[in-house]
Amino acid sequence: MRVLVTGGTGRLAEHLFASPGASDMTWRILSRRPASARHEVVNGDLSAGTGVAEAVRDVDAILHLASDPAHPEHDVRSAEHLVRAAATARVAHLVYLSIVGVDRIPYRYYQAKHAAEGIVAGGGTAWTIVRATQFHSFIDSLLSRAVRIPGLILVPAGVAVQSVADGEVAARLINALRAGPAGRARDFAGPEILPAKTVARAWRTARRFRRRVVSVPIPGAVARAFRTGANTAPAGDRGRETWAEWLRTRYGARV
Repeated sequence: MRVLVTGGTGRLAEHLFASPGASDMTWRILSRRPASARHEVVNGDLSAGTGVAEAVRDVDAILHLASDPAHPEHDVRSAEHLVRAAATARVAHLVYLSIVGVDRIPYRYYQAKHAAEGIVAGGGTAWTIVRATQFHSFIDSLLSRAVRIPGLILVPAGVAVQSVADGEVAARLINALRAGPAGRARDFAGPEILPAKTVARAWRTARRFRRRVVSVPIPGAVARAFRTGANTAPAGDRGRETWAEWLRTRYGARV
């Protein structure tokens, strides 16, 4: 199976290419900058629409991972360009990675992801949308930024997290490619729903920090949606690697 991957230079794509389930797949990457010589690369800019027609030519499926949280409007334009090119090239299947809660959390980036879902679903190419919760690696990066205040780790009060391993999401996407068009797939999430304070304390232990974890009330509609659990998927399918196990692998520390 020949698959075009947008966002093919990111961390998730590395998990994808290394997955045992991908051993018989041939990957093509659409990238604005030079990428790994291990895979075929088409240079272009998805949000500008350049190089897209060439990238989708003669592929069996498309895996759309590219995203730009700093410029959410790019996600909408990128989806429009990709879907239009896929329909013209008569690509058999388009798989889009989205985020759990994009239809319930009024955050601008999430709203753009939800709009992109609608473009994928209405674009004329058979599709699968896979929503996943936040990755363990993303929570790790958030907490790394939360230690900027000396002696403290600040977390939002009343919020729970159900983070999932990057590699398990990659395996989920490969399964979606193999299964063929399925429409909106079941949500995919981590094995545990944990209070943000518990997540931060485990991270603090793994990093060997001596800091106090403090819950901070956050006002506004976005924070309220997170407090209702809109970012979790208690009824969805679950991965296996827990937060503590991921921390042990990442930092070599028992939590």
